[in-house]
Amino acid sequence: MIHISIVEDDSKYAQTLKKMIESEPDIVVQEMFSNAAEAKEKLPETGSHVILMDIQLPDGKGTDLVHHLKDKIPHVHFIMNTSFDDDENIFYALQGGASGYIIKTDSTDKIVESIRDVLNGGAPMSSGVAKKVIQYFNQSKQQKKELEDLTPKENQILEMLAKGLYYKEISRDLAISLDTVKKHCGNMYRKLHVNNKTEAINIYLGRK
Repeated sequence: MIHISIVEDDSKYAQTLKKMIESEPDIVVQEMFSNAAEAKEKLPETGSHVILMDIQLPDGKGTDLVHHLKDKIPHVHFIMNTSFDDDENIFYALQGGASGYIIKTDSTDKIVESIRDVLNGGAPMSSGVAKKVIQYFNQSKQQKKELEDLTPKENQILEMLAKGLYYKEISRDLAISLDTVKKHCGNMYRKLHVNNKTEAINIYLGRK
C-alpha cells in the first residue's frame, strides 16, 4: 500500500482530496493536518511515502515545512499541492527538497498520477510550473555562457563589485586608473546584457 499524508487547511478540499485518493485500491491517506505546527511535530512519525503539502497555512508556510522536514525524513517525497505558481514559491520549494509541484486546479487524475510518478523517481509538475522551471534553467545556462565570455580582468572586477567595493577602491587595489575600471565595467555590462552593477552582481551571485 502507498501511504499518504495531507497538509491542507481547507477542510472541504482536504476531504475531497482524501476521498479521491482513496478511490485507488492501493493508496491510503494515513494522516491529515490543517496547520504547520502539528504537521511539523507529527509528520516524521507517520511513515508516509508521499506528503501532499499546501503552501499557505494558518500558522506558517508549507515551503518552510519542507525545508525543515526533508533532512529529518529524507526518504519521504514531498509534492506541493497549492494555488500558488509564482517563481519564488516554486523554486524555494524545489530547493528545499520537494519532489513535485502541482496546482490545485489540475485534474484529480493528475494528482494520483503525480503520486505514482514521484514514487517511480519522477518529478511531477503542472504544465505551467514545468515551463517556468525550463525557462529558469535555460536562462541560467545563457547567463553562465555570458559569464564565461568575460575576460579574467572583468571577472576579477565583477567579483570585487560583488564584495561591495566601489570603482575607486577597485582602481586602487588593482593599481589601474578609474577610467580603466569604468571601461572594463562597461564591456562587462554589455557582455552580460545588463544596465548596471546590481544586475551584473545578481548574475554573478546566481553562479555561486
